[in-house]
Amino acid sequence: MLLLGEHPEHIEKMAIRLKELSKYLVSGLIDKLPQRELSQIEDLYQDCDSNTLFFLVSGTIQVECNDRIVFYYEDGDLVGLQNTLDIPSPKLTSPDPVTVIAIDKKEFANHVSNKPHWAQYLLILSAFFTDAYSRLAQIHSIPQTGFLTFKQGDVIIHEGDQSDEVYTMLTGHADVCVKGQKVGNIYNEEIFGAMAAFTNSPRSASVIATEECQVLAVPKGQFVSLIQYHPKTCVSLIESMAAKIKSLNEMITS
Repeated sequence: MLLLGEHPEHIEKMAIRLKELSKYLVSGLIDKLPQRELSQIEDLYQDCDSNTLFFLVSGTIQVECNDRIVFYYEDGDLVGLQNTLDIPSPKLTSPDPVTVIAIDKKEFANHVSNKPHWAQYLLILSAFFTDAYSRLAQIHSIPQTGFLTFKQGDVIIHEGDQSDEVYTMLTGHADVCVKGQKVGNIYNEEIFGAMAAFTNSPRSASVIATEECQVLAVPKGQFVSLIQYHPKTCVSLIESMAAKIKSLNEMITS
């Protein structure tokens, strides 16, 4: 499992342990079960039986709550345990191909009932979910516009979020990350977040402060007016986008 942005070291250890336990728990159960190739997933449990669990062989599956990506399942993870219960469950999606093994919930329950590490898996999974959703609650408490201050490790923009604001980095530095991997930087006086706001599409990447940052967040409508009456702002935006396009071109050609 992979949480977005910066997180404590113990969370990484929990994710590693959960993957180890997942493989242990399904050993002897999935050996003869067929693998399924899914080209993409719009909502895993909309098309699948709620009595089915999945072992993720390859790829990543996004866990969405209130239209926000909370974390990712990765290869080796057991997917959908929460969704097989009669409680509100997150939406599981993937824009990319994944390979899974479907497991009947009753067969899984019988298989793990006497395994000594089943209780440990549930306890760690509960702690991981608690941490992930508490981080989501913290996201909702962050003000959306005006002059904002972010500490090192804070997530300024979350991948998958709706995009209603455009940002300007007044002081500080931030990393641009996609699915936990760094793909770029944000420097002083750089405008960011404009592309997703103008195209009305979800954020394509997360922006994470690497030091204390002062940021100006402006609603999209106000930013459009700002461009109309302050051409210098428009020039700065074009320069910023041109630099990103150049960087992407260099990555593709290399």
